[in-house]
Amino acid sequence: MRPQDRRILILSNFFVQGHGGTPESVLLLARELGASGLGVDVFCNKGLLKDAQHRQTLPAADEVLSWAAAPPMGDYAALFVAGSWNRSAPFLVVRAVLAGVPVTYAAKGCLSRIEFERLRDMRRVPYFLLVEWLLLALARRIVFSSDAEKRTSILPAWLWRRRAVRLEEPFQGGVLGADPQASAVTTLGFLAEISPRKGLFELIDGLGHYLAGNPNAKVRLRIAGQARRGSQAYLQACRQLAQRNAAAAHIEWCDPVRGGARADFYRSVDLFMCPSRFESFGLTPLEALWQGVPVCAAPALGVLEYLAPDAPLLRLPSLRKEDIADAIAAFVDRGAEWRAKGRAGEGRSALRRSNAEIAADFAHILLDARA
Repeated sequence: MRPQDRRILILSNFFVQGHGGTPESVLLLARELGASGLGVDVFCNKGLLKDAQHRQTLPAADEVLSWAAAPPMGDYAALFVAGSWNRSAPFLVVRAVLAGVPVTYAAKGCLSRIEFERLRDMRRVPYFLLVEWLLLALARRIVFSSDAEKRTSILPAWLWRRRAVRLEEPFQGGVLGADPQASAVTTLGFLAEISPRKGLFELIDGLGHYLAGNPNAKVRLRIAGQARRGSQAYLQACRQLAQRNAAAAHIEWCDPVRGGARADFYRSVDLFMCPSRFESFGLTPLEALWQGVPVCAAPALGVLEYLAPDAPLLRLPSLRKEDIADAIAAFVDRGAEWRAKGRAGEGRSALRRSNAEIAADFAHILLDARA
């Protein structure tokens, strides 16, 4: 077997810390593919990083690395495009097709309807019509992370139905964080880039509604993250809402939490809140569950399709403030029981399938795209 028959190239917009879940999922996939004997290189906005399967964490944004130029496509058995809106994608995909290298495409939720709600989102439409459609047409396989992603895709089903596969993403929990200090205050946690998609406004609205009915409740919300580019006005609206509904006195605004500090953040909260309006998959609930922390999740999270039935999970029926307030009340009223459920899952993946099984399916899809 030739060396290039065992090497995969993954294309991602970013491959450093601080750019959401896609770089994290690419790293986890690279590590699992590496464990199955495949070599994995990643090409991102900084250049090519060879043998990414050997990295334990994403590079820091200021980490000095030997980023290389785009490689010859003939060096690879397959190209995996992870995420949309990548300006390098058209060139690499066309080169791959001309070299006879099979292309697999995963939008990672970037082509969902929620990405085209605001007026500023409309600038993506020309690029979508001119470029993303070309990538989809040239890809031999199209990967959806969940049925939730399929349902919310703006793509017409006839374009992808025969080439589509649904496959969850691998997960690796890492080191457990520091043991939390006992406290009489129930701490809720939110960790994400702050943008309308992540549901922070709805969470603050629900917290305020809960506090209106329980003015003496000992509850606080720790918010870790910074506004996504273009979402500064949204962050300001969240802060203003907290002032209006009296939630501000119960909120702790934290700096962005990255790398190994994420584990300590999860361990510092009693209930991790994931109120995202949509996630094609969603790694943060898995990270929290690994750290022994129960999760309260919105209904449109792809990862919910893959969780083990005994995962300590509060499922929100909607993002209405009444439903969020009811979930907070349900946790506070039975806090000890929920904490015990969380600790029972500490250090254990909440996914039903193993990483080896998921990686084997990914390898089969990437390499079998030759057919």
